[in-house]
Amino acid sequence: MKKILIIGDITDKHNERFIKQLNKSNKLIIYIFSYTNIKNDYTNKLFFVNKRFPNIFYKIPKIKGFLNIIDTTICLKRISNNQKFDIININALSKHFIFSYKILRKMCNVLIITPLGSDVYRISKFQKWIYSKIYNYADFIVAAPLSFQTDVKEIFKVKNNKLVNLDFGSDIIDSIIENKITKYDAKKYFNIENNYVISCGYNASPAQNHKIIIQEIVKIKDKLPNNYILLFQMTYPNNNEYKRGVEDMLRKYDINYIMFSNYLQDIDIVKIRKATDLFIHIQNTDAYAGSIQEYLLSGSKVINAAWINYPDLEKHGYPYYIVNKFEELSDVIVYSINDNSKLMTEQHNLVINKKSWNYQGQKWINFLSEI
Repeated sequence: MKKILIIGDITDKHNERFIKQLNKSNKLIIYIFSYTNIKNDYTNKLFFVNKRFPNIFYKIPKIKGFLNIIDTTICLKRISNNQKFDIININALSKHFIFSYKILRKMCNVLIITPLGSDVYRISKFQKWIYSKIYNYADFIVAAPLSFQTDVKEIFKVKNNKLVNLDFGSDIIDSIIENKITKYDAKKYFNIENNYVISCGYNASPAQNHKIIIQEIVKIKDKLPNNYILLFQMTYPNNNEYKRGVEDMLRKYDINYIMFSNYLQDIDIVKIRKATDLFIHIQNTDAYAGSIQEYLLSGSKVINAAWINYPDLEKHGYPYYIVNKFEELSDVIVYSINDNSKLMTEQHNLVINKKSWNYQGQKWINFLSEI
């Protein structure tokens, strides 16, 4: 059996779902190295970063990051004295590893980096320089889709023979395929069965551009269905000040809305997808297309930003309406609501079905078992 160390926060839902899939194999023993220590039900093989300085120092922004780097380095050094792994997989690089990537290299036979998006597109020039060095130490870089692979290759100077085309799956896509709830029943669950539901982004990050969406909605309020309601899924990250700013703006313009700020079960997320008539997706960057495909599979109309490309879908024709710049969004919203064209095809459905964890999980298990 292979010992595999997954590096990533144990509170992250992507990591949780990933590890649950790998645990289905009787050929792999999964450990996790987490930045936080929290009780969970999917692994008891947990290493976590201990804080080695008085808590008051971690409240000082100018030194907090440096202390986290020191803590991570010391923890990994101690683990390396007692543990050797067949494979280490880093899910999303962090600046915490600036001093410890050589330790990681010595701790394993195979080092894998799996960038998730923000650790590629939303980092400083200095981080790009440091991360390039860490990528050079890795045996494999796992990235999908191909457009994301290309960006990773160019930004971090990655050699072709290191790139592996593997994807993270989506439990939500699995549930959408299996769950036959109707759009009406999904709306009724949230007491919005009589509303035209417009979902705006899928998390609480300012990069989702919620405020720009609201500004564009204000321009066309009189052109929207009388029963419209904006839906905001704002369960993560924990950015209360930003959420309050969005709500203040919605109240200022007297916009009908519903906002979800607390943790949602997967079945609740499925119902949001199915309850949505129109999904607006104009965030700054997106690597894996999970949420947009969940809405498409649920039968929602989708507006997507022209600067976010999904070649695997688009080679079969665009399954969504395109907005080329923020100022065009209001017009595209009106057009998409009134348009009766069928943009989704059977080919699109086949592509999205392969994004399920049932499909991708087995591909990951095969890959890790064979290398």
